[in-house]
Formats: sequence, structure tokens, C-alpha cells
Amino acid sequence: MKISTKTFLAAFILLLAIDVYSQDPTFSQYDANQLYYNPAYTGYKKAARIGVSYRNLWPNVPGKAFPGPLSTYSITGDAYISIHDKFNAGIGAFVMQDVEGEGYLTTTSAGIMYAQHMPRIKSRSDVMDRFDIYVGFKAYYSNIHIDWSRFVFSDQLNANYGITGPSSFTQTAVSRRGYFDLDFGMLVRNNYRGRGKWYNEIGFAMAHVLAPTISITGANTDVARLPRK
Repeated sequence: MKISTKTFLAAFILLLAIDVYSQDPTFSQYDANQLYYNPAYTGYKKAARIGVSYRNLWPNVPGKAFPGPLSTYSITGDAYISIHDKFNAGIGAFVMQDVEGEGYLTTTSAGIMYAQHMPRIKSRSDVMDRFDIYVGFKAYYSNIHIDWSRFVFSDQLNANYGITGPSSFTQTAVSRRGYFDLDFGMLVRNNYRGRGKWYNEIGFAMAHVLAPTISITGANTDVARLPRK
């Protein structure tokens, strides 16, 4: 039996994924949400820019008609700063809200971004910079809000009459939870032979460095922390 290279690589990657976490919205068009995934992109375009993103997943799920039962929308802005071409950096800010389901679970985040553009690398014969290195961070505050009155618990369900009576749910819960968090990122951009004909780049980012507690039931255990990714 022959196994193709693609099949082998796919199986190998799956074996590496021992623990998988998903606590954040995921945009299919990641290239249009660079600042969301990696703060090192702040000031990357060497100009001022404003971006708006909107994602609506599974619109037929019960919940808010607008912006959607499982939706995420945000607005970001960043600018490039250069002082005598010796100090180069990028600054930015963002506001984002994520809406989940019929319980109106919303997560609203707002914060700032900064990226330090390191001294550019080129040889004497290069007309343009051969390498650009950016190191950035994103600091933000998030607030989780949930409307418990919209939830239906199992003890309220009746096989003949549907939803009946109040629930006996008495666990200590909170309707709001706020937390601070940090993301870090790095980006290396290569201008092939310093000629400006084509570029490639490689980056790395870590989100939720502080691993904040996000439980809406009042728990403060390690299980209730937002995992780093």
C-alpha cells in the first residue's frame, strides 16, 4: 500500500495536535485581519489605515437577528511613525465585539497596539532594505456579559408541555466579567536580494499571555483561565 506525501503530512500534523483549544473568533480571511492575529503588523504599511471586519457564522441559529447569532465585528486603526528615519514604529487601536447565541453572551474588547520597527538590514550593494524586523504587543481590556434570564435549563423542560416553570439553578454566577490581557508578536520580512521584485515573510504570535480568568459562574480555578495560544 502506497501512502501519498500529503496524506503522511496530514496524519503527522494531527498527531502533533495533542491539546486543541478554541476560545477566540476565527476569521477565514486572516490576511485582512493582520492586526487581530499579530500586533507586529502595526504600522506595517508605513501609512495610516483604518480597517473594518465583520463575520457572521451560521445565521439560522436562534439569537440576535442583527448583527447575528454568532457574529464578530471590529474596527481597527494603525499608523506609521518615523523620526529622522532613526526611530521607526507603529501605533494603533481597536474595538471588537463577539456575540454568541440566544443567551446573548457578548465579549467586548478594546485596546492599543504598538510595534517597534527594528533597524533595517541591507548590504552595501542593496538599493532597498533586505530585511525588516518588527516586534509588537497588544494590550487590551475585555468585558464578558451574559443574560442568564434567556437560558433554559433541563429542569424546566416537560415532555408534554415544553418549557414550564422556573429553574432550580442556584449556582453562584455573574452577569459580567472583565479582564486585562496581552498579546505579543514578531514579524520578519525579506526583500529578496534587496531588489524589491518579490517579498516573503514569517511571523510568530502568542495570544492571552496573562491567561486571565473568564469564568461567568464565579470560578477562579486554573480550568477557568483563558488558555494561551
